[in-house]
Amino acid sequence: MSPSKKFLLAYSKTGPIDGFPCIFIYDTVTFKKLNQIAISDAQIDSVEFSGQSNMLLVVSSTQQGSEATTSTLTVWDFMDGHKDIFCKSMIPIGIEATCWNPYLAKNADEFVSISDRSYHYWRITPNLQMQYQEGELPKKQHEGFKDNSDKLTCLSFVKPD
Repeated sequence: MSPSKKFLLAYSKTGPIDGFPCIFIYDTVTFKKLNQIAISDAQIDSVEFSGQSNMLLVVSSTQQGSEATTSTLTVWDFMDGHKDIFCKSMIPIGIEATCWNPYLAKNADEFVSISDRSYHYWRITPNLQMQYQEGELPKKQHEGFKDNSDKLTCLSFVKPD
């Protein structure tokens, strides 16, 4: 459900054999389907409304055989149920989770993503480009990952003091 409580979100993780995975947006009062968005990648990994419910962040991915996963991050402009792509970025890593920054009341243009062993800060620029910066993990063994089997698996913001 969107933060504004106006929209309900559902999606198929993968599409049928000859189709694409889809995102469905419904009105929470009437349950009428407002929109359907087909994604051209093999699977949808994450879908999330921004804090003001005006943008939809979609992470999808494709893996070709034994090659590395390529993730596509797409931000959709979603004012009043209309759909237009704001910006899009493809990166050569698998994204595990994403989260909009809930502490930006006026500028809901920042989010964070995590992969197995890294995290990235993202910002949508005024000219609608996505910029990211990789975060640093602790270097010491007792503060960070113990070995290659340790991975990041979930993401959450903690309320600042």
